[in-house]
Amino acid sequence: MKIKIFFVICFLVLMPLVLAEEVKIGNNFYASVDNPEILDNDDIRNLGREIRWQSSSLFDILHFFYFIDSFEKIDEDKFAKSKFIELKLHEEGIPILNLLVLYSIQEKDIKIVYPAGCIYDKNELDELAKSTAENMKNSEDYTSFVNLVERLQIIGNKKFEETKNNPVLYCPALQTKEYEVEEIKREDYCKSFFESDKFDFSRLKILILGNDFDNENEFKEAINQYVLKKGFQKIEPFKTYTEKGEDGLFYFVYGSYDIKEDLGVGSKNCGEKINKDINNEISKCSNVFYTIILNSKKKDEDFRSFYHPELKTSFNVLNGEIIMHETGHRFKLSDEYTGVYALSASINSIFNHFQLSCSKNPEEHWESVLDDLGDYKFKTCSGSDLSYRSSFQSIMRNTYVYDKFNFLSCLFLVREFEGVGSINNEKVNEICKTMYDSGEIQKPSKISDEDFDYKKCIKQVNKAPYSVDCKKLLLECSKEESMTNGLNACILKKSLEVENQI
Repeated sequence: MKIKIFFVICFLVLMPLVLAEEVKIGNNFYASVDNPEILDNDDIRNLGREIRWQSSSLFDILHFFYFIDSFEKIDEDKFAKSKFIELKLHEEGIPILNLLVLYSIQEKDIKIVYPAGCIYDKNELDELAKSTAENMKNSEDYTSFVNLVERLQIIGNKKFEETKNNPVLYCPALQTKEYEVEEIKREDYCKSFFESDKFDFSRLKILILGNDFDNENEFKEAINQYVLKKGFQKIEPFKTYTEKGEDGLFYFVYGSYDIKEDLGVGSKNCGEKINKDINNEISKCSNVFYTIILNSKKKDEDFRSFYHPELKTSFNVLNGEIIMHETGHRFKLSDEYTGVYALSASINSIFNHFQLSCSKNPEEHWESVLDDLGDYKFKTCSGSDLSYRSSFQSIMRNTYVYDKFNFLSCLFLVREFEGVGSINNEKVNEICKTMYDSGEIQKPSKISDEDFDYKKCIKQVNKAPYSVDCKKLLLECSKEESMTNGLNACILKKSLEVENQI
């Protein structure tokens, strides 16, 4: 079985773990065991040579193998993250293809670790780890482990050939593909929002829960206004697939309108109790793809909406644009803004996930699908000075002014909705291009007159006896933006340069 790696909204601190004496057996083979002498035998040395030989056949992919005494002695999740970083699997070669294999000597158990949700077939690796572990338990040598190393080399090279030209086109794995629908049970708890609507296996069930509503009618009206009319039925590409709310891709159901939990931002959101309570609430309804929790009494000033990836749940104020921003996270879209709240991308970057709204190499990752749009390289994304976004603004950057997904996000969303493997798909491109041409998708260089930075620029330069094109200035500054050189600071600097030239 593969170790599960969850990304949560809480701050994540990764500390190096030292179990025992660490032994480097080869360039790709390490061990950390209480008694290193058990590694000093011919079988281990032969295995080390086999790992070195097989690994030398890989192209730009790193496969590391790490022996420990027992999984019971460690926190598997933290240990996996720590070793992934320590061995630089998150930044060398093609990180999205790198693997770390953990093997416990006492239990003869195997766990294959890799960046979740992309490229590799989870079931294939799970079955490979499981069968190898079973064979190792019935063997006195490492023949089965050698077979595992060989098999991983074949898989790695195959995936490399499939994705070498542009791995981002295939990442992450389709969320809709991983959605397994169980047999429908009689459900008195979660009711269809549209009474005549019927669920079938081709649809994605969206569960809406409420917090602090006075009655069910008030709750249903909030769903109608903020989830539907100002959300799924207004904002493309969701609008096209939601249709009238009935018979579209999404099947809307609702549960409790008054969950008795403190959902305010703070440490409780990271605690096991709230996770368990919310999960129990969701589990009352079968076949849930995504859950939206609406807070009735909380406002923007006292509650910051967020998405919880482990629960596949977003926690929201009554704001349609914000709800759709968080829904974008359900499909792995990244925050495009800067600052401390761009946590999911910061955590994802530990494993060098392709942040779908962000890229460190936009020319390499996006050119084949965005070249027709012209300028699409805007600096800073998801709190990183090294990442770029594909539009100056979008709903994934600023929901208070902008209510449209950009073209890149549209491609990834429609890819999910159509269930195809790549954003390069002809139908996907045609659908998003039609929406783009009709003005339903954010243009890369489009700046609203209501944009906060634009208003600040206008206010600032109006005091000066010279003319400055604020929108042009903003676009220029967006190429230089960083955490220490924000848009406002850049505008001030450039406007002074204009003044000095006069």
